[in-house]
Amino acid sequence: MDFSFSEEQRLVAETMRAFARDVLLPKYAHWDRTGELPREQFLKMGQIGLLGLRVPEEYEGQEVDAITAGIAIEAAASGDFNCCYAILIACFAGEMLGRYAHEQVSAEWLPGMAAGEKIICTCLTEPQGGSDAVGIRARAVRDGGDYVISGEKASITLVMAGDAGIV
Repeated sequence: MDFSFSEEQRLVAETMRAFARDVLLPKYAHWDRTGELPREQFLKMGQIGLLGLRVPEEYEGQEVDAITAGIAIEAAASGDFNCCYAILIACFAGEMLGRYAHEQVSAEWLPGMAAGEKIICTCLTEPQGGSDAVGIRARAVRDGGDYVISGEKASITLVMAGDAGIV
């Protein structure tokens, strides 16, 4: 079995390492101390395709495989560990919305997320089970035209920058 990266994966790794070194690393300590992750950074990540890695092509993403996305996230983390969360959440949201959301929702959110213009946060972690998605107790139950949400979350990833959340 050959575990070597493809030529495309090697190119992704090299490009992302250069981006991490030149763009992310110089500001990492400041952003880590202040807890900010500026919108301009999302736009830069969107411009080079980092936020559209797992977004379907019809919604302006790259729709790369999970291994290639992991390579990009790991390379970005070498410059700014916090930014890799933004990329990871965009991969998660891109795949989930691209596969399961109503077309209208995907069309409204995915192109903007891939471009770094819209930021989706994740409401996964719960006090009793951490981030075990199978053990989630929070529920959203339809009540007429609304949803009633019950349950408790321990944290919301990217809440400081998010425009919407996936529960």
